[in-house]
This record gives sequence, C-alpha cells and structure tokens, in this order.
Amino acid sequence: MPLSPPALSPVYTLSGVAEVRPPQPTNPHAYTGRNSMETECPECAGKVSIASPEKGEIVECPECGVELEVVSVSPPALALAPEEEEDWGE
Repeated sequence: MPLSPPALSPVYTLSGVAEVRPPQPTNPHAYTGRNSMETECPECAGKVSIASPEKGEIVECPECGVELEVVSVSPPALALAPEEEEDWGE
C-alpha cells in the first residue's frame, strides 16, 4: 500500500491569492520563524522561545527562572548558563 502525501492546506497571501503549502511539522526543537527559535529548558523542560537567538546569548526560562545560554542556533540548544564570579580587579 503506497503512502499518501500529507494533506495540503491553502494559505492566503496579502494579494488574496491562495497558495497551497504542506503542513509544518511539530518539533519541540524547531525554528518558529526566520529569526526565532523554540526549544526546551534543560532544567524544567519548559518551553523557551527566543526572538533573535545568537550563540552565547543568556536568556531566562519563563517557567523556572533559571538563566540559560544559547549553545547552538542550528539545531537549537540551550544549557545552564555558567556562574560568573566577580572580578575584583585582579
């Protein structure tokens, strides 16, 4: 039995012309837009969305409040942010 292709749904553009696009896969570690990403917090597994991610950026988990570092943009990955100690001019 051959596999059937995924259902296509119409998307209307600003000009009113319908385009047919395949449904987007649901992936917890997927890009949510051209300059945004969505992934899971490694501490609480909560959903973390970042508008314009850059490697090394520090973000806060909206669910548990822990600070996270963007360690990879493609594929999206977060890790607990390193604790920085104060530099007393040494």
